[in-house]
Parts: sequence; C-alpha cells; structure tokens
Amino acid sequence: MSLYERLPSNKINKAAWDACVHRDPIGLVYAFSWYLDIVAPAWEGIVTLEKENTYSLVMPLPMRHIMGKSFISQPILMQQLGIFSDKSNRKDLNLPLLLLFAFPEGRSVEHYSFHAADYNEVNALLPLQKRVNYILPLNQTYADIYQHYSSNRVRDLKKAVKANLIFREGNDLEPAVVQLLHENLVPLLNLKQQVALLNVMPTLISEVRNRGLARIVAVFLPNKQIVAAAFFIQYKNRLTYLLPAANAPGKKVGASTFLLDTICRKEAGTNLIIDFEGSSLPGIAHFYQSLGAQPETYGLLVQHRYPKWLRQIKKIRNWLFKNRPN
Repeated sequence: MSLYERLPSNKINKAAWDACVHRDPIGLVYAFSWYLDIVAPAWEGIVTLEKENTYSLVMPLPMRHIMGKSFISQPILMQQLGIFSDKSNRKDLNLPLLLLFAFPEGRSVEHYSFHAADYNEVNALLPLQKRVNYILPLNQTYADIYQHYSSNRVRDLKKAVKANLIFREGNDLEPAVVQLLHENLVPLLNLKQQVALLNVMPTLISEVRNRGLARIVAVFLPNKQIVAAAFFIQYKNRLTYLLPAANAPGKKVGASTFLLDTICRKEAGTNLIIDFEGSSLPGIAHFYQSLGAQPETYGLLVQHRYPKWLRQIKKIRNWLFKNRPN
C-alpha cells in the first residue's frame, strides 16, 4: 500500500476520490467530493494512491478556520464520515498509522464522526463518544414492518385515513417542500445552525436532484394544503431522511407517520434501508424507534487536542448567536 497523503480539496483527483467512495459498501453520500464541496468547502482529504488515477482509501476532513487557526469540524447535514476504502477487511488498513496521520500532534478537532463500520476498531484507539443512528431495513413484507409500529403510530395512521391525506412524490414539489422546510424545520434549529442550513440547502437540494439521487415527497390535505414533506437522498440501498418537516395541521393528523408509512408500503420487500440519521433528542429518537427502526452505533471524536482559547471563542460566538437581535 502506498503512503498516506493529505491534500487540500483543490489538489485531489475528485473522480478517483468519488470512485473510491462508491466502491466502499457502506453507501454514505456525505463523503462524495461534490457533497463536501457544498457543505464543507474548505475540506481536506487523506488519500492512498494505489495506482495512477486510483485511490484505494480516502478520508474526508472538513475544516474550519478561526483567527488563522485551522481545525477539523463537521458541519450540519453531514452525520457520519470516517474511512472509505475498497478493502473488505478494515484491519488491513493499518488504522493506528492512519489515525496518527489524520490527527497529528498540534491538529485540533472540534468534532468528527466515524461511521458505524469504523466504530469498534477506531473506538479502541481514540476516545470516541457513542452516538446512535436509526435505520429501518425494508427487506421484509409490509405486514412485518407494520407489526413493529407502536400504538402511537397506528393511532396516527387512523387519523391520516380519517383526514383523507394524499401522498405525492416528484421533483416538481421542490418549491412547496422548501417553503415548508423554511417555515417548520429552520425555526427548530439554533441561530448558528439556521445560518449554516440556509447557506447550503438550496445548492445541495439542486445538486442532489440534478444527480438523480433526490426523492422529494409531500403530504397534502384534500384542499391541497401541504402539511408534511421530506427530502430524501437515495444512494445505493440507503434512503437518507435528510430534511423532514411538518406543520401544525400536519401534526394533528399524523402526516409524518403517514409519509413514512407510505414509503414503507411502496418499498417493502426491497433492499432499501431508511436512514433516519439518528437524533440526540429523546422525542425524535423515540419517534424513529416507534416505527421499528433499529439502532446502529457510530462514534464522535469531540474536542480532541482542542485549545482552551478556541473553546472560549466558541462560547463567545455561541452567546452572540443566541443573543443577536432579531
């Protein structure tokens, strides 16, 4: 295996990078160069050049810069990163050496996540915090999926039937869905997250749609009022529930449950997996579990070699965001 090389994104062979990500069976879209360019434009990457124009390993490193100091910091809409390789056995990757290369002395990490396939091996080498993602495999009959719904989800579906909700899917729904996201998802975020999301959301949605990876779905009342929506990314067998929202009328009639149940009905018996991206918020995590979603563990490296002055600046910036006049 060739030595690892760390490169800024503008020096990376992006065709070789994306081919390596595609060969990795994990199937996470966040690691593609075009996704990184939008969500983390100052990113760097570690690569192993197997042969000309072919990387056998890549590791994306999203970067931030404050007062001349660069550090690794994972942005919004990028739940899991880590190591992507065509090596079937992760133990062949010489992880200790790779991690020393990724996080050398003097390199600060605000937060960086390792996907589920990396968790056990990396957790033995770095002080990872345990994080939980929720996934729902659809390689079963709809009846089998339905039997794992909680009583609350069954109750929601009865409300949805009574309200005569209508499910639609198509790229033509994008304007209505984006408006619903602006009105009902964005306000749930803190101000810093709002700014970050609004900066990248239009470009990301457009790029995913243009690449044929978008699934834009919405739920309407009979009077054509939109009440729930979701922007999914479908890559390989993973259907990532990236941007969901429901308004007050939708919550009253179980519209989010109806939306996800309709996806389950349509895709039951396929190899698709709904990736809910997990949540540290108990209420949201409970909602995913109530649909029968299964937990999978990934790891988060937090404030690794993170200097005290950067922590103080972060506290000040967070306070300013929180207390900024409307």
